[in-house]
Amino acid sequence: MKRMMIAASAAVLLASAAFAGDGGNLAGSTVRVTGSDGSVFEITFHAGGAYADHRGPTGVWELNGEELCLTNDPVTLEDGGEFPSQTQCGPWNPALAPGEVWETEGWAPEGRLITIEMLG
Repeated sequence: MKRMMIAASAAVLLASAAFAGDGGNLAGSTVRVTGSDGSVFEITFHAGGAYADHRGPTGVWELNGEELCLTNDPVTLEDGGEFPSQTQCGPWNPALAPGEVWETEGWAPEGRLITIEMLG
């Protein structure tokens, strides 16, 4: 369950209640997130502010310059519990282009390094 919560938190960090501006380099893009523990997942950021984590969670996102905020929809866990909706914000690289990779400590718990690859 801890791993699910960390993964959901990371997804929330990378995918908000409102969509700002034109979405910069995120609208219509998919990113691959690789954690320092080797976990990998992809998130698609749809134009209009919705996102979908390829593992199942969904929500809304907002990009304000170099800050990305993600609000996840509530998730029902395998044990019947629920991971509630929450908003998390962190740094974003507005210059990241398809095929490029960016590393940051701003999203992961305890400042762990994550790698974000813009797939397109």
